Amino acid sequence: MAERHASGLTSSELRLLPLLTTQLSLNEISQILEMPRDIVVALAQSIYMKLGPLGENASRLSAP
Repeated sequence: MAERHASGLTSSELRLLPLLTTQLSLNEISQILEMPRDIVVALAQSIYMKLGPLGENASRLSAP
């Protein structure tokens, strides 16, 4: 089971979170984190469900 931190986010989600605030595409983020894009999308969706929408970046989840 994934380790959860005080924030309620997993270690993987915490690695992803700062990258979601950048201008990087999900494809670029997946390359940086060396994980499949569909995993990045799933983690991002989980973050948004836990923390709520963080502004316009929330719309990036549906972008190709």
